[in-house]
Amino acid sequence: MRNYFIPTLLAFQTIIVYAQKDVPVKDRLFQVSIAPALGTNGLHPSSFNNYFSINLSSGYSASNLLFELGVISNLNVNRTSGLQFAGIANITGGNSFGGLTKKEREEKIKNGFSPFLSGGQFSGLTNIVIGNVHGAQFTGGINLDKGALLGAQVSGIANIVYKYSFGVQLSGLFNISAVSFSGVQIGGLSNYTKGELAGVQISLLNQAGDIEGKNSVDNTQPTGFQIGLINFSKKMNGFQFGLI
Repeated sequence: MRNYFIPTLLAFQTIIVYAQKDVPVKDRLFQVSIAPALGTNGLHPSSFNNYFSINLSSGYSASNLLFELGVISNLNVNRTSGLQFAGIANITGGNSFGGLTKKEREEKIKNGFSPFLSGGQFSGLTNIVIGNVHGAQFTGGINLDKGALLGAQVSGIANIVYKYSFGVQLSGLFNISAVSFSGVQIGGLSNYTKGELAGVQISLLNQAGDIEGKNSVDNTQPTGFQIGLINFSKKMNGFQFGLI
């Protein structure tokens, strides 16, 4: 695993990255900031978990626990819980390994560290989680999760999950759940999963690895459906409705 840096999204702010591995993380009921390191949490904002956070430009903290509002963006290093709103971007897991050596990063991962979202994210352009999502993401642009999804994603352009998904993906263009998908995918252009589909794909182009159902060896498995102009699967024991 590596450190993730999103320069285009954070071009609106200047973040000074501090090596804070020896700085204890504290809980704070409320914080307000003008910009990172210019707020009530002082020069080391990533050493605080905030219950309520108001950021007049962009926020930077260890975690959000209940509510966070950022006019431009919010970046939480460890986790995001509760509700989070940003004019442009919400990022969970950014700079998770800042200031650490390769050995320290590997040890941190070995000990079970993984950034995650548990709650709801709302943004104008993008929501990014470098870990698992238990909750919902809403954006006008792209939702991107590098872990698994248990919940819902709604976007104007695309939803992307690197692992498996249980829930709903709804987008203007395309949805991807790389490993497998259980639930409902609705995309204006395409839906894709490399593995098993247990649920419904509705789009012009639908792609899945395996679709189980009535004709499966184990016919107690959930039935998969594809509804679109073009439907494709390597293994089909469910149903397809379309032209091709």
